[in-house]
Amino acid sequence: AYGPGGRHRLDVGREGGGPGEYANPDGIAVLPDGRLLVRDPGNARISVYSSDGVYLEAWDHPTGGGFNTDATFWVDTAGTAWVSTLADFGKPPWEWEFILIGVDSTGAVIDTVPAPTFAYEPARLTASRENSSSVRRVPFTAQTVWSFSPFGYTVGAVTDRYAVHLFRRDAPVLRIERAGAEPVPVLPEEAAERRARITAGLQRQYGSWRWNGPDVPATKPPLRDLFVDDDGRIWVVVSRPGRAVMTEAEAEAEAARSGRPTLRFEEPVALEVFDREGRFLGPVRAPSGFRVDPRPVIRGQDVWAVVRDELGVPQVVRYRLVGANESP
Repeated sequence: AYGPGGRHRLDVGREGGGPGEYANPDGIAVLPDGRLLVRDPGNARISVYSSDGVYLEAWDHPTGGGFNTDATFWVDTAGTAWVSTLADFGKPPWEWEFILIGVDSTGAVIDTVPAPTFAYEPARLTASRENSSSVRRVPFTAQTVWSFSPFGYTVGAVTDRYAVHLFRRDAPVLRIERAGAEPVPVLPEEAAERRARITAGLQRQYGSWRWNGPDVPATKPPLRDLFVDDDGRIWVVVSRPGRAVMTEAEAEAEAARSGRPTLRFEEPVALEVFDREGRFLGPVRAPSGFRVDPRPVIRGQDVWAVVRDELGVPQVVRYRLVGANESP
């Protein structure tokens, strides 16, 4: 653990299977009383530590463990921790639906909330063989994106339109819409390299696999993603034209080194922010190199995000939100 200024403060637990140890941690969260939760499906538990890193106890993992997810481990203002998992483990990947299981401050399961779903048909690529199946989304096509508010409800959208839904628990669904966005083109080079990357990956797993879904579209959806910060503000990641981040020669050298097609084009991060009531707060100009995967932590005017240095090494960087006429 590190302090706000980046100084190392303490270590929490260690790898292993004993008390206070973790085998395969895939999420951390902090309760309102300062206790730290480490989600550890490898040991089928959630380990609980004090704010000083002292191990306190373990809660049974609400799903029994065994399922890892890149979904954030959320805690709401009431102190309920929310674990994302599959609604039905027996379905193939292209039919997966997610739920959130809420556990109280003692580790007892007290609630279940479905993740947002929408009536649309996603553009997918599928591959299967005995005892194995995979699904990929066709690049730059619509998908469901969602997050969880610290005020206890889900927020979701289908990216093919600028319409964000707040699924509040005891109130009507609030819908945020913005119109007039110009279509963002998919560069031919972007489409070709994304198609090549997916084809190579699935052929490594499934031999003679061939593209079996719609082609990469000519324009991008207006939205890329969304997330909710610690204050309940809704951050919408909007689409932008791709830009080359390496030369063709550099891309060829990287492909030869890694053994797979290189993605030469990246999309700059562009953000628009709404308050928890849906009021538009404005666009945010993200600095060069800023990333939204993994999700940034934003509290007040402070932003913590994982970025990569010139050698590709990940590091946590602290930013500060300032107004257009303010000094950093």
